[in-house]
Parts: sequence; C-alpha cells; structure tokens
Amino acid sequence: MTGEPEDDYALGLTALDSHAYAEAREHFTAALDTAVTWEALYARAWVTVVDSGTQTEETLAEAAVDLDRAMALNKGSADVAMLRGDLAVLLREYEEAVRYFLMAIGRTPQRTRVERGLVEALNELLLWTENDPGRPDAIDLCDRVERMIAVSDLPAGVRDSLVGEVVATRAFVYQHRSEDEAVEDELRRLAVLVPGHPRLPARVPTAKATAPTTVGQEEPTFDSIGGGETEGTFAAELRQVFDVYLNDPDPDGVRRKLARFGQSPSRSILLFGPSGCGKTYIVRAFSGEYRRRHGKEIPLIKIKLDEVYGRYVGDNEQNLTRLFDRAIEMQPTILFCDEVDAMGSSREAGESWRQETTGHFLQQVDRLKEEGAAVIFFGCTNRVWAVDLALLRRFDRLIPAELPNEKTRAAIFGVHIAAVAEALRSDTIDLETLAQRSHGLTPGDIKSVVARATDDLLSSGEGATLTQQRLLDALRDRGELSHVQEWMRQSLNALRQIGQNEMAATVEKLYGPFVDDMQAVALDPLQPRPLIPFDAWTEPPVFDLSVLRRSREHT
Repeated sequence: MTGEPEDDYALGLTALDSHAYAEAREHFTAALDTAVTWEALYARAWVTVVDSGTQTEETLAEAAVDLDRAMALNKGSADVAMLRGDLAVLLREYEEAVRYFLMAIGRTPQRTRVERGLVEALNELLLWTENDPGRPDAIDLCDRVERMIAVSDLPAGVRDSLVGEVVATRAFVYQHRSEDEAVEDELRRLAVLVPGHPRLPARVPTAKATAPTTVGQEEPTFDSIGGGETEGTFAAELRQVFDVYLNDPDPDGVRRKLARFGQSPSRSILLFGPSGCGKTYIVRAFSGEYRRRHGKEIPLIKIKLDEVYGRYVGDNEQNLTRLFDRAIEMQPTILFCDEVDAMGSSREAGESWRQETTGHFLQQVDRLKEEGAAVIFFGCTNRVWAVDLALLRRFDRLIPAELPNEKTRAAIFGVHIAAVAEALRSDTIDLETLAQRSHGLTPGDIKSVVARATDDLLSSGEGATLTQQRLLDALRDRGELSHVQEWMRQSLNALRQIGQNEMAATVEKLYGPFVDDMQAVALDPLQPRPLIPFDAWTEPPVFDLSVLRRSREHT
C-alpha cells in the first residue's frame, strides 16, 4: 500500500470497478490509516453492505461504526443516512432503519429507493410488533414510530398512509390486551387517516368529542404559520392572495369584483424552494383558513401522480381531465399539484407519452382561465428547473419559499412550543436565543428540533418539563449542514444552463443575505455560532462522489 490516502482511495475505486470487494476494502482501510475522511469511511461500509458473501455480525457492526463516523464528519448527508438505513435493515434494527430513511427522505435524488426502504423497514417493524403484542413496550414503540413519521418531510398523503399503518398495529395490540375503548379510539383515527383500510370493521365506532387526533394532523390556518404576518415573506404574499380571491365565499361576487380590474377569478401560483420551507403546509392552511372565516369547507383537490398515470394510452389525459372537471364543477376550489415538475416535466428530452401528458396538462391549466373558473391552482416543486418552460409561463406568480429570518424563526419556534401543554413547558424559554442559534434552518427543520426536544421530554418520566436547555440540546444535535445549501447550488447551475438567468438571480438574491449574516457572525467570536459555516453557500463541494454514484447504480 502507498502512504498517500488519495492513492489508496483511488486504488479502492479501481478495485470496485472489477467487483474486487476484498481488495477495495483493503485499499480503503489503508487510506483511513493515513487520514480519516468521510468518503473512505462511507466507501468501506458500502463494500460491506453490497458484498453479501462476506457479511457477518462483526463486519456489519464495523460498517455501522464507519457510517456513524461518516455522518459525524459529513453532517446532513442523505446518502450516508440512506446507507445507514440499509445497514440497519441487515442488522434487523428496524426502528433505527425507519429513523435513518426518514432522515434521508426529501434530500436525495434516490427517492424511490429511500421510500421503498422506509416502507419495507416499517413493515418488518410492525410485523415484529404484532407477532409479540404482549411485549410491555409495544405501545411505546408505536408511539415513537408514529411521532417520527408525523414530523417528517414526507408528503401529507404518504405520511397519513404510514401513520395509518402504525395506528392499525396499535389497535391490534390494544385488542390483544382487551382494551376495547382504546381499540375504538384507534379505529376512529384509522378511518380518518386511511378510509377503506382493510383492518377497519364494516361499521366504525362513532367518534366521540374527546377522541384524540393524530400528532401533526390538526388542520392549519394562517394563525398556525409562524411569522406569516411578517411583511415581505412568501407566507404574507400568499395571505394577500387569499384576501383577494377567497375572502368572499361567493364566487360570483369575486368574479364581479375582479372583472372591474380586468382580472380572472382563476389564479395559478407556483411555489418553489427547498424541502421543509412550508410550501405544502401553507396550501393546507388555505383550506383551514377558509373554514375558519366562512364556516364551511372549500374543496381541496389534489393531483396525485398515482391517480393520473394509467396503464394504457390515453389514461393519463382522461384522468387529468376528470380532476380539472371536478375543480371547475365545485368552484370555488383549490387545485393542488405537489411535485408539479413530475406532472409537467420538460418536454425537451422525454418519452413521447410523457410529452403528451405534459401537453395535455398545459391545456387543462389554460382551460381554468378560459372558463373563468374560481379556482386557485397551486403547483409546488423543489426542482423548478425541471418544470416545462411553457408551464412556467402559465403561472401568474412564481413565489420562492425563502428561509425564515430571525424574527420569523422566533415566531415558528413559538408556534411549535405552544403546542406543548402549558404545564409541561418552562416559562423561561427564550425564543430570541433559539432564533439566533437556528440560523439557516427551514421551518421544517425547526419543527424537527422541537419534536426532538419533546421526545427527550417523553423519555424523562413524570414531572419533566420542556426547558430552554432541552431545546438548545436538540438544536445542537440537529447541528448539521443544511440541505438548502446543496439545493441552492443545484438550482443556480440548472437554471443558468437552461437560460433562466432571471430566476437564478432571484434565488441568489433571496438566499444571498445569509452569506453576509454568517460572515458577520464568524468575525465576532462572542456571537452564537451558526449551524452553517459562512462559506458553505459559495464554496464548491470538496468531497469525492465516486462511491455515491456507484451506490446509485447498484441494484
């Protein structure tokens, strides 16, 4: 072996090309003997995971140590978290596997692989629980797993489905214990989360006024959006949209008012930005706010990929038409397409059937205005550069979801902390300090921090309270490089490649001030250190992606 770590690492990569796993492992070990890097740790662990012929309890345990060290060195890496989830499955540590896959969800391009791993790990965990429902910790296990899922970055529909499976298992455990009232409570919740679930009886017990609700499932309103009243934020901009188009529950009244200004009651709005910034949540808040102001529901019709894409030619177009028909028939309506980049993807280099679907999608969006429908159409995406340019032009407004400033972060902390019962939280929690220490975090990240602190509270026993220190400890544990920095790099590069320089400038302008803020903090050692180094937004990546790319190709 050579004495240069980069030489040993390169030799290891060469050995991987010929599937010489034992030799590759030796080279990566030699590289680590000279210098410990997260790439070499990840690479050595990856060899263990893919080389099933040499797996033993000892080698798997060593790989787990390697990945834990890699995660400490490269905080925030979704790829490391995903591989750690794969390893946890091999070790039959299914609760840990669920946790790691949830860490990776929404932050890696390998979405299908992560979702498949998450579902398989959760399935094994629930099967294991139901095979031994008499375990003393069975209910606590279900509670922990539900909480992990409820505060995750999963789309709301997927989150409801997975929480529903946990609720079904908990009902099974209660049934084994002959706790009939608890069983009925769980079945009522399951009926709300997953109507038609195979474990629901023919007649679900009637809901009681005191029936518990699922964690994180309360219908949001504008009041539940921390910092939504702050002028200039995307939340404030969307409040204005509501006031113009939905403040009057009579669509004809809205139509007459807008006609005086030559405007249509139909509006198409694209929300884009990194995951965790609250794009989907604020669309749900439109529905809750409508109910709060007018005392009645507004239809929220979701365009779901699995409901649109059919098996046969023409199915996609027919399914799309039906959804837009419903939105027009039931107006006023909110029509919502999450991951609109998948439905209206660029037609520059795609299969013919996808080009046809995108073209038909454009026609349906045009139809809303042509028919003067009182429909607010929301599209959300993390990958604005992948949206077909013709579809981008259809949106009346393109609204980026910015990172919250210090004042807004304090308000977001306040919203989530207020959800904890007053008797369980200290009255000395300092929101301003929490806001200072959470520079660069998204609203979703802040929600996760409070959830971590309350998890710690739940495990501390009777009499424990949510304190400033618990929240600071949770912030420290969450202290990883924000996924937003990588999103920004990717967005700027992709937007400039397709000639969207104006939008790239908007993204750069929106997030650019954070660089200045972090530099100012770095120059003053007495200030609280931010969680993101000040140069993270401007420096190119310095780590090698060779093994990560190989892992993406591995099946």
